[in-house]
Amino acid sequence: MAQTTKTAASRTLNFGLGKDVLDRVKEAGRTTGEDRVEGVGEVVSDIAGAASKGLTDFIGAQKELADKREKSIDAWEEGFENAEARNSWASDGLFGKFQDLENNKYKEEYLKAINDGDQQLAQKLLKQMEGRSNKLQAWKASVENAQQLYKDGNWDFKNMTDEEKSIVNVLNNQHEGDYDIEWDEKGNMVFNIGGNKIDLKTYNDIVAKSIKPVAVQNAFLKIQDQYVASGEDLKSDFDKARVKQEIKAGNMITRDNLRSIMYNSIDGGGTFADEIKYAPEMNQISYEQLSAEGFKGDTDGDNKLSPAEFTALSDEDRDIIVKALMEPENFDLAEDLIAQWMTDKTETNYNKGRTKRTTNPGLYTKSGGKYDE
Repeated sequence: MAQTTKTAASRTLNFGLGKDVLDRVKEAGRTTGEDRVEGVGEVVSDIAGAASKGLTDFIGAQKELADKREKSIDAWEEGFENAEARNSWASDGLFGKFQDLENNKYKEEYLKAINDGDQQLAQKLLKQMEGRSNKLQAWKASVENAQQLYKDGNWDFKNMTDEEKSIVNVLNNQHEGDYDIEWDEKGNMVFNIGGNKIDLKTYNDIVAKSIKPVAVQNAFLKIQDQYVASGEDLKSDFDKARVKQEIKAGNMITRDNLRSIMYNSIDGGGTFADEIKYAPEMNQISYEQLSAEGFKGDTDGDNKLSPAEFTALSDEDRDIIVKALMEPENFDLAEDLIAQWMTDKTETNYNKGRTKRTTNPGLYTKSGGKYDE
């Protein structure tokens, strides 16, 4: 993926200079002699005071953000620690809610069917009870898997949304009043968290999207080693199309791990989400679709980015594009762009191998000798 030079965005601190101070700056510029010296002195004093306050406010805001992030991390870790301390995926409160539903609702329905002599309904209700027990066990397996991922350090916490973190925290802590449970019309056990219904599929999707791409990293680094060696042996040229197809065929990029791959380094270098923002490949994206999401980069409405439009893209527009790539309908495009990004990285390593061979021929002789001449 060809890289373009990123132009540093203009960043200024707002030191809170009010209109009255700015007016006095202008006035001081118009006066002369001692009046001017005195006026400038007063203005400088005011500016210094305003700048000091502005800087203090800025530092305070940054500290507040840092504190908020630290509290978020602490809450995340505390949730998993609480889950581990229970020695059970479910709290007594959760099991109590489950038993209450069984005893106060479903048991009554079953006994009524027995009393009415409706054996068919009774058998159906009994089978449903077994199904609910199995669904509870499925939740157990998923939550315990998530806890193991935490122990292994494989949660991609920093790229999760606040809503996802909150859902996982509630299920880990299981504090009374934070949730309730119910069964939907399909027989799925659902956690009701502030009116948000979380079924097992939703929870598993959160977990799948939030795992660090360790397997992808290992597979990709193995490919890099292979192509460094291929570059060193000088026997074949780099075939971009073939390598890209190999990457796609290897199923390294999936709907489940897409976000994790986009926002994590897979080789110790930059991330796809950062590097794609300034790559010409952004022109492959349908900007008509993005317009509804607030994208303003396609100023002439032709659904393409001209070189001038591409250069003028704001950081916000670039972020919108990256986020849009995570939408399900854009998966094919995202997969293709990531595969191209991986291919470009692979070509870079292939060329490193070739350069090493051509600039250090003595390493590859019989005496030297990785390869025989």
